[in-house]
Amino acid sequence: VKGGLVRWDGQRFEWFGVADGLPDDSILLPCPGDATRLWLSRDTGVHHDGERFHNVDLHLPGDREILSAWSDGEHRLLLGTSSGVWRAGTGGRCIGLEGVGVLALFRDADGCLWVSAENGIYRQSADGFQAFAALAGMPTAQKMVGDHAGGLWFICRGHGVYQWDGRRLREFRLDGALASQGSALHVDRRGAVWLGAWGSALSRFDGHWIRSMPLDSAPEIRRVESLCEGSDGEVWLSTWGGGVMRVDGDAAYRVEELADCGLYLW
Repeated sequence: VKGGLVRWDGQRFEWFGVADGLPDDSILLPCPGDATRLWLSRDTGVHHDGERFHNVDLHLPGDREILSAWSDGEHRLLLGTSSGVWRAGTGGRCIGLEGVGVLALFRDADGCLWVSAENGIYRQSADGFQAFAALAGMPTAQKMVGDHAGGLWFICRGHGVYQWDGRRLREFRLDGALASQGSALHVDRRGAVWLGAWGSALSRFDGHWIRSMPLDSAPEIRRVESLCEGSDGEVWLSTWGGGVMRVDGDAAYRVEELADCGLYLW
């Protein structure tokens, strides 16, 4: 969040800032797939070992901005940057797509790394990153997540939502901002796909789309920034302009203690 980090333990919120070891109060980017509690700013890393925060030197050249990240453990941190996929840490190096902006990373259940880049979708193989021909006609995807059936979901801003089920590409035609201004994507433990968008739009797909879920008590929301799921299965969302919200039934309600917070949840 702005001003540091906030942790919800199921009963109360705990705030962390510079006094707790964070290098600054900048907005942090969470690292999906990580088991080592690593958070990233735009050019550096912060690791929490269960007790304290520690700075992490990513050994990233100064002219590369972090756009996405994925980690399989403490020694396997991959960064999607403004110029390629970068293996972070001591001896860090670009491992592919140098000169290309990497918008999203995802490793599937078979261990295959997928890359959504500004010029298409790639899959890593023993020969490096190969353009995935079956998705060559899809618009640029800003967001990418995997579902429980081994498929992939994409937000292609300006064009809508796409699903790759391993055999065919499916385009979903939605209404309003959900149709072209998607901004957040999440698959929950039940397999439902959640989509957030500009204009305080939120929808859920569990075989069909449930459109225009109301975001009550926060009319000033301009965009859903991120979506995540708590240990109890409740879906949370952060917003630009409306703080943090929790889904209850078929509507979402503001968490008053976090009314001034955002922007990332994990």
